[in-house]
Amino acid sequence: MSKKILVTGGTGLIGKHVVGILARKGHEVRVYSRKPVKREVGAKMYHWNPAKGELDKLALKDLDCIVHLAGEGIADKPWSRRRKKQIIKSRTQGLDLIRKTYQDLGQAPKALVSASAIGYYTHNRQSVNTESGPKGRGFLAKSVYEWEKAVKAFEPLCSTTRMRIGFVLSGEGGGLPQMAQPFRKGLGAPLGSGKQMVSWVHIDDVARGFVFAVENEASGVFNMVAPNPCTNKELSKSVAKSVGKWLLPIKVPAFVLRLAMGERADLVLADNKVIPTRLLEEGFDFRYERVEEAVKVSLAYV
Repeated sequence: MSKKILVTGGTGLIGKHVVGILARKGHEVRVYSRKPVKREVGAKMYHWNPAKGELDKLALKDLDCIVHLAGEGIADKPWSRRRKKQIIKSRTQGLDLIRKTYQDLGQAPKALVSASAIGYYTHNRQSVNTESGPKGRGFLAKSVYEWEKAVKAFEPLCSTTRMRIGFVLSGEGGGLPQMAQPFRKGLGAPLGSGKQMVSWVHIDDVARGFVFAVENEASGVFNMVAPNPCTNKELSKSVAKSVGKWLLPIKVPAFVLRLAMGERADLVLADNKVIPTRLLEEGFDFRYERVEEAVKVSLAYV
């Protein structure tokens, strides 16, 4: 059955894939965008600017579901105090504006499916984090907590779903193309100890996972990661092989990463083994279960 779906962040890396799949499956797709952009295939564009409290209310009419993907890149800039506030606001401000607008209108969507992140969990290689895993410490956990709090505020209005996404493998953007740059020059090496677990997921599976949640009216928390996490060294080997280079027989020390990246080094040094228990239980079929294939496909045309 066709649904009316609004996607925030619909012109971003994940958003474009989600919009494309929804449109091809015959759903009516609406996209909130801050800047005038070319019409997304199969979607109708609407203006919003959460920082200024602006949105086109027509996009909210008679919605079956909101897919919330808006948010600034967490690895793009150093984590100054100001930047940290921007990162959290970019994820929560839009949700708060939509919720308050619905309350003023006396209406509500039927469901909200929101992006989230596995940065929520405690980092410990010895334990496996399912959806019931404990909250961790530090900025990553704090930002996800605030993000999900904005999602939970919708619970009096509609069903809510939080998709905790891992390290997304895509040749179109995100961390993988940046990671591949030194490898292409023959300078690639594992980061830190190389033993830290990386809970990754291919971009195609991320997009399909969101569509799965929308169409199956899922609710609660889902870990949007592949079933087989790998070590940083295994990921590095896969990248090196995919670009036709050798992996250097050294490691980049954690203290060097801390000096170069500051607190952002948590993104590559975090030791987080996460399993998609609920998605597997619900019957979701991952197309990419092994990191070697996912990396090879992602970097094939980059």
